[in-house]
Amino acid sequence: MPFIDDNKYKIFSFGKTYIINDIQKEKLKKLEEYREFIWSYKPPIILILIIFSLIVSSVVSILIKKEFDSNLFKQIFVNVTWISYFIVSLIYYYKIKKVLINSF
Repeated sequence: MPFIDDNKYKIFSFGKTYIINDIQKEKLKKLEEYREFIWSYKPPIILILIIFSLIVSSVVSILIKKEFDSNLFKQIFVNVTWISYFIVSLIYYYKIKKVLINSF
């Protein structure tokens, strides 16, 4: 957990330390439940994103070529997977950042 003590929090180990109040602490505890799901060594969300990427890449490759091309499919699949993981990570980061900045 990135809680240093009761009143301090770090998003990453190398980042800025934030002083938090009790309301922020409760909101951060709720968000921390998703940290291992998104940011871990082998994040489980990758499986969901791979399924999403398979569907999107197959539809896009068929729409572009009107036939199935395996090289195009692989390229689109990898790009959609990485971009979707990046977007999910950014959304999670900004949710944490929003809680840390808003002190009400």
